[in-house]
Amino acid sequence: MVTIRDGLYAPNWRAHRRRSRAMWLLLLGYIPGVVLTGTAIGAAFATEPPYIAVAVVWLLAILVTSHRASALRCPRCGQRFYTKGLYHNGFTRKCLHCGLRKWADEDPAQPA
Repeated sequence: MVTIRDGLYAPNWRAHRRRSRAMWLLLLGYIPGVVLTGTAIGAAFATEPPYIAVAVVWLLAILVTSHRASALRCPRCGQRFYTKGLYHNGFTRKCLHCGLRKWADEDPAQPA
């Protein structure tokens, strides 16, 4: 696990970490979340559990959070960190535009 220190880019990395964790939480909690939420809604309204509706809403939430996590703007250049033109690499360890390393505390190109 990467520790985010208080550097120039720390707020950007913290926001990115929050978005990524939210996406993973929704993704890994999909099946139990849909079952529990659908069952709770069905019991609350004394109807059949609306599993399909809950599943669709949950998938939309996964879609939105994964898009927000992958739409990270580079703290240095302001471009999309994972995307350059039509090319997208969600596993890259550096900005596809300026080469800033992921989780960098400071800009290595600037004097401290």
